[in-house]
Amino acid sequence: MIFTVDARNHGDSPHTPEHSSAHMAVDSIELMRKQGMAKACVMGHSMGGRTMMHLALKHPELIDRAIIVDISPIALPRDFHTMENIFKAMANVDIPAKHSLGQGRKIAQEQIKEAVGDQSTVEFILMNLKKRDNGEFYWIPNIDSLYKNLRLFNDFFEHIKDLPPFKGPVMFICGNKSNFVDPKSWPQIQQMFPEAELHWLDAGHLVHFEQPEKFINLVVHFLKR
Repeated sequence: MIFTVDARNHGDSPHTPEHSSAHMAVDSIELMRKQGMAKACVMGHSMGGRTMMHLALKHPELIDRAIIVDISPIALPRDFHTMENIFKAMANVDIPAKHSLGQGRKIAQEQIKEAVGDQSTVEFILMNLKKRDNGEFYWIPNIDSLYKNLRLFNDFFEHIKDLPPFKGPVMFICGNKSNFVDPKSWPQIQQMFPEAELHWLDAGHLVHFEQPEKFINLVVHFLKR
């Protein structure tokens, strides 16, 4: 059985003022409890990847194996802080209600593309723009909470550095055009995940979007072992 989960403050999940890897790890445990799962294989990209690393390190008895997509437990790239500018740009998007959703997304694209930079990331963000019956445009994620708590992700390593290593199988899938995982940090990552393996795909941060076939093949092979 496969569950694709909207993290808190994303998708159809509740909006909350709290937002951290620790909170979302607890959310995952609660989902497992409600579904009667004693153990699970977990996968997460970026923020979700840190949630799954936190879960595996804090509650290894619940995790069979983990797949971590283009994120490191140690540090974040300097340009991660451009996320602050992206959230600000999203919050400031102004689209008159008279426009259709398609037109609204084009307007939003013009308003945020300077802050975002990468076109594929712009398109990814615009998937989260919706329109209510009254014509109002809105973002599905809780932009205010995500922006407010963004800095907590800088402190991730401080919250997990004293936890025992997770000794189960772990696969990191990273983009060689992304800088979210520094190859030089791999020995340090292996201290926390001694059974980890690392795969690089020809992609940026959105590895699973840019190389879907290779990504799926890696995941399926890893889960079938």
